[in-house]
Amino acid sequence: MIFWIARGLFEGAGGLTGGYMPQRYYAARNEREAGLMTVEWILLLLFRWALIIGVAILALRLSQTSTDMSDILRTDPEQALPRVVDRLIPAGLKGMVVAGLIAAAMSTFDSTVNAGAAYWVKDIYQRYLVPDATRKQLMKQSYLASAALAIGATATGYFIPSIESIWGWITGPLSAGLFAPIILRWYWDRFNGFGFAASTGAGLLVAIGFRLTLPGLPLFISFPSTWLISLVTGVAVSLVTPPTAPEVLTRFWKEIRPFGGWRRVRATMPHTMVTLATRENRRDIANIPFAIAWHLSGVVMVISLLLHKWETMLYGGIIWLTSAVWLYFRWYRLLDTKKP
Repeated sequence: MIFWIARGLFEGAGGLTGGYMPQRYYAARNEREAGLMTVEWILLLLFRWALIIGVAILALRLSQTSTDMSDILRTDPEQALPRVVDRLIPAGLKGMVVAGLIAAAMSTFDSTVNAGAAYWVKDIYQRYLVPDATRKQLMKQSYLASAALAIGATATGYFIPSIESIWGWITGPLSAGLFAPIILRWYWDRFNGFGFAASTGAGLLVAIGFRLTLPGLPLFISFPSTWLISLVTGVAVSLVTPPTAPEVLTRFWKEIRPFGGWRRVRATMPHTMVTLATRENRRDIANIPFAIAWHLSGVVMVISLLLHKWETMLYGGIIWLTSAVWLYFRWYRLLDTKKP
């Protein structure tokens, strides 16, 4: 629990760890649109929790009536979903369920592939290798990168014994190596590109080293160790390399209005702008408990519904509605509708 809470706080403080989700937020037209995207994402997650707890309940029910099912769940819990679909869903509906699950998986898979291809095409190929590349060349590189990622991912899957084994490493040590640079970039004006690259590289190497040499290392050791090494590396490299150009920092602060270690940049800004940014930052921080309450109470409400815990569902619903009303008036309506 401590690990998951820490991970959630780090990921939130850094504005997500990477992938296609941050791209969607960065592409939003204004703050209010980004806020609506957050609301939509949280609401859609409630359906995911309903599916998860529903499958768990049905799997437990099967294990009470079937000895082989009980043994399967005890040795390989990842078999719960396919066994439930196979044994309890009628033939016609079963096809629709399987098609829906494949569609859901593919929607995530293609987003990840597209994001990875964009990194190669825009951040490496066009920026460093062929700056004057034509549109046709960029499209060709996009096709090749997408195919390479898909083939590589499929091949890698054959060497992974279970989803849990790779998922635990990705969300644990590997993510820890990304938390330090993505957090420092928002809250420390002395952090630069050299520090970001060094911090990310150090975290990646440590995470891979743990995976290869100490695969059974507990999360409470691997996670903070990777994060600390990545943090120290990023800070040290940033301090011994040239700082980011003042005009870049000024433009970044005007667009993002971050809080934290930006005193030198804020000192060059108009007093009115600094006052408005400080007020906005304080308002956001004050609304964090209500946002967490709204998210978690929704999850509790949905799970309690399927478990027939009516009293808990009622309490969860009251907290959910109260938090929603508060956030609407004290957060959403105050978001900026102008383009940055």
